[in-house]
Amino acid sequence: MIIATFWKSDFTGDNLGQLREILKQYAVKGIGCWFKDKTNFIQACLPGEDSYEWIMEHVANYGDPSLNK
Repeated sequence: MIIATFWKSDFTGDNLGQLREILKQYAVKGIGCWFKDKTNFIQACLPGEDSYEWIMEHVANYGDPSLNK
């Protein structure tokens, strides 16, 4: 498992909600263990680096709501 930090500025609009739902699913399934939702970032325990990379590639939109819809 890894601890990952997701900056909220990288996830705008519905994509931030999608990130939260993905992290909840990891925790519910027992393959992630927790996440902290702070003002500027979300920190989470993920099953591996590949999970972090997938989220950043397929969910992050870096302030452009038209990306990764």
